[in-house]
Amino acid sequence: MVGRALKFAQWRNPRNTRFDVLQSEIDDLRTFLSDGDVAIDIGAQVGDATLPMAFACGPNGMVFAFEPNPFVFFVLARNAVLNPVKCNIIAYSYAVTAKDGPMVVKYGGPDYQNGGENAAIL
Repeated sequence: MVGRALKFAQWRNPRNTRFDVLQSEIDDLRTFLSDGDVAIDIGAQVGDATLPMAFACGPNGMVFAFEPNPFVFFVLARNAVLNPVKCNIIAYSYAVTAKDGPMVVKYGGPDYQNGGENAAIL
């Protein structure tokens, strides 16, 4: 796990597993992301991939993170601001689809985990 300097908010959903950001993830991402790069995370969930991407892009880079699930977005938005000196994340509570317009995201279970879909617009 990355040193104690990294802050990461966890989603307290009983069916969610705890995420840890590993230095090896950041190192792997740094094979194609460098300080100053811009990256996009679509379906960012709580930011378990967003944060390593942002650390790989460094303090001069940026990650745009999109997550339509309002329950999960709350945690993503918190993670976006926890490490302001080391990385930059802008979180959007939007779905990214092939078509513009409003949509309803349906989740497979009452715990609102990943898995939302709307086949009519994909």
